[in-house]
Amino acid sequence: MTASAHVVPGEDAPLGVLLVTGAVGLACAAATLAALAQADEPRPGAGANLPSTTTGVAAVMPAPAPRPEPAAPPMPTPTAAADGPATDGGAAGCPDVVLHFAGGQAELGPAEAQAAAAIAAWMNSYPDGRVELDGHASASGGELANLRLSRRRAGAVVRVLDAAGVPPGRALVRGFGAYVPADDPAPEASAHRRVVIRLRGGPRARAACPSSPALPAIEEP
Repeated sequence: MTASAHVVPGEDAPLGVLLVTGAVGLACAAATLAALAQADEPRPGAGANLPSTTTGVAAVMPAPAPRPEPAAPPMPTPTAAADGPATDGGAAGCPDVVLHFAGGQAELGPAEAQAAAAIAAWMNSYPDGRVELDGHASASGGELANLRLSRRRAGAVVRVLDAAGVPPGRALVRGFGAYVPADDPAPEASAHRRVVIRLRGGPRARAACPSSPALPAIEEP
């Protein structure tokens, strides 16, 4: 009687059986790992249109509203200057005063001197009162001589203001020669030989103009 072979599991198994069993186990383990890896990877196309976390936040958050531009300050309401606007005679409240001269002369006659003195008193009463003295000449003399003569005529009025105590700097002196004739068609008419006094000042000064009657031109004898 032949004794039956007693096989011990794990010890007496043939080598081939062990190798096959090990290979099958490794294959199963590899398949399991591959399945787990595929489960962790995103499917193709899935989430392709989903923005990233940072991009999604930027897309959801609204853009900051632009800061409003500061409103332009309101335009100031025009008001009269302290010394009054430099407008033409009459519009500022006081009409121009015209003093006439004899041909080739720069001295004031009695009536003209009296009118200049009234203007000086007005300026002393109203410290904001000032004058513009525009001297003129006829076209009878040379150009340079007429310019000098027109300025001397305006200077004659300044001397009256100085004698009355009017502070300097309140009279603007200009000489125009024969370049600004009076409204008279005759080029050598006596109306061109004159000083035009334009009175300027604040509201109070313009409301109390000096009394200066219109003086006629000085005709040649």
